[in-house]
Amino acid sequence: YALPAKLLLQNRRRAWRYDLEEVGGGPAEAIATITRYIVKDQVFFTTGSLATTPFQAVMPVITKYKVPHLETLASTSWLSDYFNPYLFRPGPMNHWYAAELQVDFAMEQFKPTRVGIFNITAGWGVQSKDAMALRLKSKWGIEPVEVATASWDATDVSAQVLKLKAANPDVVLYVG
Repeated sequence: YALPAKLLLQNRRRAWRYDLEEVGGGPAEAIATITRYIVKDQVFFTTGSLATTPFQAVMPVITKYKVPHLETLASTSWLSDYFNPYLFRPGPMNHWYAAELQVDFAMEQFKPTRVGIFNITAGWGVQSKDAMALRLKSKWGIEPVEVATASWDATDVSAQVLKLKAANPDVVLYVG
């Protein structure tokens, strides 16, 4: 976190502006937005809560222009697979949240014997689904009765809901 602190100190007399912009959740929109902020507006630091899929798309832009980014939402383990001096994340990784918090909470509070998992295809959903299934088996000795997956940009998940309903789980764990 030394690089963002250094940049903030170097730019403390510079006019500050905080822009909040919805990028629609898609990679193309995220790339266009972050590129505009860096190239046209000449920002020296970015922050945001991008979902995993658009964040993966903007990482090359952030790295190319050497603009630090504080990411508050994307938490796929992919982001920690390599060191990037321009990426800073304050939150936990997928498997910590999904496995240790969500699974254990559900198992302790509801004591289910049949567990379903519903996830989306973005990095968060895929890695968390795998971590949940592993935690269910390794700590609680059960396998999910059903795992239903939807595309990250799906507008209708009726088929997945019906699939889960047919498996008759006591609890459905969702990551998306």
